[in-house]
Amino acid sequence: MANQSKSFGLFSGTGASGASGVTSVTAGTGLTATPNPITATGTIAVETNGLVSTFTGTNGPLGSTANGSKVEMYDNSTFPSTTFTMVQPGRVGFSIDKASVNERFGLQNLATFDQISVSGTILTNCTSGALIFSGTGNGIFPSTFGTFDGGGLVICNGTNQSVNFTQAAFRVGSQLTNPSTPTTDFIQFNVGGTASGGNTRFTSFIVTVTQFSD
Repeated sequence: MANQSKSFGLFSGTGASGASGVTSVTAGTGLTATPNPITATGTIAVETNGLVSTFTGTNGPLGSTANGSKVEMYDNSTFPSTTFTMVQPGRVGFSIDKASVNERFGLQNLATFDQISVSGTILTNCTSGALIFSGTGNGIFPSTFGTFDGGGLVICNGTNQSVNFTQAAFRVGSQLTNPSTPTTDFIQFNVGGTASGGNTRFTSFIVTVTQFSD
């Protein structure tokens, strides 16, 4: 086998390669590159801190305007949903409960110092009387939850009227409560007042959770 003048395949003979090396690799979402970008030698690792999980809802189910009812949460029986999206990198998860406990949105796998913010819009077309919307939190959430435009009050006139709400960013543990499960760490939105006719629904519902990062 000595003195071969030619070869094939992986053992091909002389000649310049047509390939060129990678000149730059930049880490995407959820990844850390060292250095970033990598232009020669480096490492890529999965991030464990600072990841952002988001729940983004659009039109929720039509619900009652009756005093004592809840603003209905999104349908959790159809996959993939056409009314909300979830991005859940890392450990944080979202839960929607439409069972007998009434319309709750919960969080799971939280840790102390994770940061949470919530915002959204509730729409109603109630025909008479007045409505007042409010939010209730449990567990790691503030018990009086959210700030509502106009104090959440709507004077019914049969047309579509919207109320925006926000909950400023806060840290898990700021309520002096350790994180638990979605059946403990949840929020719900209440309907009060003397209204009749029409319906209520979410037209926007956004929850953002940033994992603790030092």
